[in-house]
Amino acid sequence: MSALVQAVAAPPVAQNPVPDAIHQLLNQLADAINQQHWLSLAGLFEPDALLVNLLGQRVAGDRAIVQYQQGLAEFYPQRQVHYRLLSSQPLSPVLYLLNVQQLWLRAERKQPEGVSSCPLFVVRLHGDHARIVGCNSL
Repeated sequence: MSALVQAVAAPPVAQNPVPDAIHQLLNQLADAINQQHWLSLAGLFEPDALLVNLLGQRVAGDRAIVQYQQGLAEFYPQRQVHYRLLSSQPLSPVLYLLNVQQLWLRAERKQPEGVSSCPLFVVRLHGDHARIVGCNSL
């Protein structure tokens, strides 16, 4: 078994209890991208959210982030994204810093393919749901 596959299969690091809204957010994020449901994706970001990509390029606002994600989806056809929470750190009662594993999987084989990364997300809780305030990504 390759090191990548072992890392993907490894259990997450033990941590404090994470609100269900955070797990739901990560599932909704993957679903929206994989189904290319861009309106749903926009609703997962704060209107003034900020994404900083691998090259340091800043993408500001939920609409601009959705356009950026659409471009990634076109760059990775036939692949699905998967997110796994690696760790979380509460910054306040409603703000969390998340370290997330982002994997691109070949849709028909469900095997890792392409670039894997571990972005950071800053997430704000809004009652029983959460939205992304800022993140770094590919």
